[in-house]
Amino acid sequence: MRNRHTYLEFQNKLKDFEVVNSALINTYFPDFDSKRLNEWQKKGYIRKLIKSWYLFSDVNITELSLFRWSNLLRKPSYISLESAFTYYGFIPEQSFEIKAVTSLKTIHYNILGKTFTYNTLSPTLLFGFKTILYNQKPICMARLEKAILDYLYLHTGILDQHDFEALRWNRNQSIDWELLESYLSVFHSKRVEKNINQFKKYMQ
Repeated sequence: MRNRHTYLEFQNKLKDFEVVNSALINTYFPDFDSKRLNEWQKKGYIRKLIKSWYLFSDVNITELSLFRWSNLLRKPSYISLESAFTYYGFIPEQSFEIKAVTSLKTIHYNILGKTFTYNTLSPTLLFGFKTILYNQKPICMARLEKAILDYLYLHTGILDQHDFEALRWNRNQSIDWELLESYLSVFHSKRVEKNINQFKKYMQ
């Protein structure tokens, strides 16, 4: 028979994780009655994010916490594209989506009033990210140079200087050109190489 654990027990054990999934719950409560999750949702104690993933309702939601949860909801993945540009101050506006890349299929989730988008890259291109900490919890974040390459690889309509002007990328941003070139060599893409040459002219 499943144990009807109290919410206080559940909260005391798992609250520090902020978001939990069924596997984590079963690790701490092997005899957990999953019906409790529906009851606690109705009472407003927890919120369902996607299948099998739940958020404690009183957790403070920030952009960085959304980035971290994005990492957790789809693995392997890391924050990139416009979301990384926002983090580094490379674009002037906030991104209304949480953008990530993954080696799994492209998918979109509507969560907490935001769209979480995961764009597919080949497993060989899933590199060039670092770990940053938010509230002592890790976030996998693309290095700016890799986020630029991810963007140019996934957006095929960028052809010339006018297209770069329209992107409004920050010309004052410091770029590690040696690192960018080393990442570029892994893409084996003439189109992206051409884009990078245009990008260098744009940044001059």
